[in-house]
Amino acid sequence: MRYLILSLLALFVFICDVYATTAQINHPQQSPQEVITDEYLRTLAVEKGVVKENWKDIGYDDELRERNTIVMWILFSGEEKTAVVDGFKDAFKQRGINIERASEYYVSEINNVIYRNILTGDVTNANKKGLGVIFKTLVLMEGDFGDGKDKIESLREYIGQEKFDEYKKAYPKKYERLLKTSVQ
Repeated sequence: MRYLILSLLALFVFICDVYATTAQINHPQQSPQEVITDEYLRTLAVEKGVVKENWKDIGYDDELRERNTIVMWILFSGEEKTAVVDGFKDAFKQRGINIERASEYYVSEINNVIYRNILTGDVTNANKKGLGVIFKTLVLMEGDFGDGKDKIESLREYIGQEKFDEYKKAYPKKYERLLKTSVQ
């Protein structure tokens, strides 16, 4: 039952978020060794005031689920996060788009994006975009958006030329990998 609820939440978030613009998503550079655990992300979110210290007592209600997908992500367990990403992948698969990388990989990457947004004080911006946009952006950046289109053009089209130029500078190895898989 819980998996069904999480899948429905993922589908709801996906539908609401995936069509939003990504022009304001911030992806500061990070070292490739940096892995942000769920517990560390929660602790940092409490320290920075993104999540209330007594979040375990408060829980998460329907209003929070609908309004603040970033806080929900921070509060979710690793299994719940994986279920959300599985829901995103299933929604894309139903549209004929295959995403190969493991859901756990994207859980880690989303954690890293939210971590960087907490550190830069830009959580509000990440929440405006939502998890669906963050997920789709990451998938496109990885060249894992299996829709048969050119991977570089798909990413450039989705995030815009300015953000694409920033991506090339901030993630040169990912960009090189993307170039190798592109059908230009």
